[in-house]
Amino acid sequence: MLTHDELREAVVAHFVAENSRDVDAIVDTVAETVEYHVKSPHYPDDPVPFGVTASAAGVRKLWVDLYETFSSYQIDIDDVLTWPERQQALALVTITATPARSFEGLPAGRPFRYSVAALCDYDDTGKMTRETVYGNMAIVTWGIRRMHEFLATAAAATQG
Repeated sequence: MLTHDELREAVVAHFVAENSRDVDAIVDTVAETVEYHVKSPHYPDDPVPFGVTASAAGVRKLWVDLYETFSSYQIDIDDVLTWPERQQALALVTITATPARSFEGLPAGRPFRYSVAALCDYDDTGKMTRETVYGNMAIVTWGIRRMHEFLATAAAATQG
């Protein structure tokens, strides 16, 4: 079982890797079978809602997409709460993101900031086995985009 300090170190190492813009460094902090869930809005009947990513390969794709979308993506840890008996930590972070190009009507080059909570589970070696992220603005925006696509597909199916 990881101690409070070891859990905190694992959380910090993960976010340092995310800030490095080195996808391999991020993948090195997670178990191969990691469950990575980034919550976004969706319709209950959508068979492929945006925002749920599983496995290290899914983590890699998510971060490649984020790094292509944002020229800068800085994560600052505000607090880390740990539960060693559950091998779990809650990270409260502030993200400052700068779009590389216009992003959902926001101008390229103008940074914006938002807060996120991430519930992280770890194995005995300090590898992340599950992360559930709440409030990531980019992912929420992509989720809304997917909702529009789902509605358009459903409307086209009922007309044809």
